[in-house]
Amino acid sequence: MGTRSEWGLDMKIFDEMIDEEIVGLYQLSREERLVELMLSRYGRMVAGQTRCLFERNTTREDLLQEGRIGFFKAMQGYDISKDIPFSVFGECIINCVSELTAV
Repeated sequence: MGTRSEWGLDMKIFDEMIDEEIVGLYQLSREERLVELMLSRYGRMVAGQTRCLFERNTTREDLLQEGRIGFFKAMQGYDISKDIPFSVFGECIINCVSELTAV
């Protein structure tokens, strides 16, 4: 992921931003490091959402990757005007993508 200094940005500013602001900034800039930042905030949630879908023919890493893809899609598709917290939207998208993969 890289350190804050490698990013060439003062990452402390993001510590004070709410998730919805960071997602909106990502949607404008498509800066992949913002996805990494959000994944560092939501990594446990992504893992938790995919853990219950583990089956014999699917590896845990495969499901975790699908969860990350769902999270990425959530960051791309989030619409702040819908007045839904990003955490709720992200969890729903991760569940949908993960469940489709596990079928």
